[in-house]
Amino acid sequence: MLKKAPNLELQCQELAELVDGLKRKLSAFSVSLNSKDQKIGELKRLLREKEDILRAKEEEIVRLKSNHSEYIRIEQLENEVKSAKKFQQKMEEEHQRQIGKMEKIIQEKDKEIDKLKKENQALKSQNEKKRQSQAKTSSMRWSRKKHTKEEKSYELSDMASAEMPDGEAQGSEVHRGVQFLKKNRNRLIENIVAVKPIADDLLPFIKRHKYDRILQAPNEYEQKRQLFDITDKGGTKLQVELYNSLLKHEKYLVDDLEKQEQ
Repeated sequence: MLKKAPNLELQCQELAELVDGLKRKLSAFSVSLNSKDQKIGELKRLLREKEDILRAKEEEIVRLKSNHSEYIRIEQLENEVKSAKKFQQKMEEEHQRQIGKMEKIIQEKDKEIDKLKKENQALKSQNEKKRQSQAKTSSMRWSRKKHTKEEKSYELSDMASAEMPDGEAQGSEVHRGVQFLKKNRNRLIENIVAVKPIADDLLPFIKRHKYDRILQAPNEYEQKRQLFDITDKGGTKLQVELYNSLLKHEKYLVDDLEKQEQ
């Protein structure tokens, strides 16, 4: 037993040394771990900073891309505005040319209208002079035949409203009025003045559009020509009504023409 004691002490000493060595290693390892933890913490902090920087860069890239798109869109809009201005200028120039053409056409039409007005006025003056001349030459004879003409007008109107003539005398009067219009057509067109009153008398016997066609003719001569064209196509009854209206409104002219037939 006494021989083994030194061995135990030696073993204890060795164990103590081993424990001390382990403690030193453990202490060194702990220090190393703390250092590594610090390094890890520092790395984490740097990583967070880098992530923040990266995030900021990404946001900056997105913003720059957005600004670039806006810049491109602005350029497109500016080009569109320039094109629109050029088109507007072109349209304004074309509009001015069209206005110039229309003004020339209007001036020409105004000249034509003035010319037609002068011609119409001259024709009215000529017709008025003729009417006054006819009135002077026929005034005496008309006063003697006034009652006779009125009776003849009523007789012709009654005969025209009947489907068949009642006798040879009535047929003769109707024939006389129709023949008077045919024989003196051109002279009546040249000398009639009271176109509208005559057209008003015929309105109950013709359609409204024919009445309007007479009065809307471009000049007085054309109005009278339309009056006789419509009457010629309207048959005997309408011709008799025209003859009666002439007796009413153009009695001096009718008297002169009938006198020349005798």
